[in-house]
Amino acid sequence: MLEKFFGSKKYFIKTLFYVLVGNLMCSFAVIKFLIPAKLITGGVGGIGLMIEYVFKVPAGISIFLINVPMTLIGFYFLNKRFMTYAFISIFLYSFTLMIIRKIPINFDISEHILYSIFGGFINGVGMGFLFNHGACQGGLDIFAAIFKTKFDKNIGSTLMFVNAIIVAISSMLFGVERALLTIASMYVAYKMLDKIQMGFGNTKQLMIVTSNQREVTDRILSDLNRGVTLLHAEGAFTHKQQNVVFCIVNTKQVINVKKILNEVDPKAFLIITDAYEVKGRGFKTHEI
Repeated sequence: MLEKFFGSKKYFIKTLFYVLVGNLMCSFAVIKFLIPAKLITGGVGGIGLMIEYVFKVPAGISIFLINVPMTLIGFYFLNKRFMTYAFISIFLYSFTLMIIRKIPINFDISEHILYSIFGGFINGVGMGFLFNHGACQGGLDIFAAIFKTKFDKNIGSTLMFVNAIIVAISSMLFGVERALLTIASMYVAYKMLDKIQMGFGNTKQLMIVTSNQREVTDRILSDLNRGVTLLHAEGAFTHKQQNVVFCIVNTKQVINVKKILNEVDPKAFLIITDAYEVKGRGFKTHEI
């Protein structure tokens, strides 16, 4: 019965660890960077911070109270395990927001833009830990999950609109400068969230169109010790049959591939893109 809500013991311990670490980072970012500059976050967290600035009610309390009815709705519509960890995350976030205030570490920074950037950076990393391990901080994320799961509706644009309203209200209350700094902080946070979820692109995906396919392939195999796949292709204009050389290399090896092409076929057509997650022979987790 308990596995329905918590999963296996190993899963519970691992997820709880990352939920705790993620919320500690988010809370640290909010208390030590965003609040000193009177900045806000998106969603319910932003509403809680505005309530604190205006009515002096600690954000941890208001965020928890706002999230309770949303959590109850989520338990009715969504996966019970997801909502169990969402509620644990909500509780830990509210709790750590209260506890971190007592830590005697303060950053005396004169430039508010630094509060904005570093607050967003730490907050984004924390959210990345949460989302990567099946948890969230409740609030609007729960409604987004409900609409996606039950109605197959992506309400990302709606969430952006709600966040825009929150930022607009903050600009009226605390000035346009604070609103712009908030937008900058949110941008950094969501960029870091994407990076944590997708990886940092330490591997590259290469697609090469060359008239010296065999020699290029042999050099990559021998010089770089990387596997190569040949993709059968046809030119749309010439209708010429030709293979496309496809391979995955580490970022440091890209320069070697370029060197090989310069030596073998300077006119080769090369496309390089980030490969965010690579699993298989020759690639370890730390390379991804």
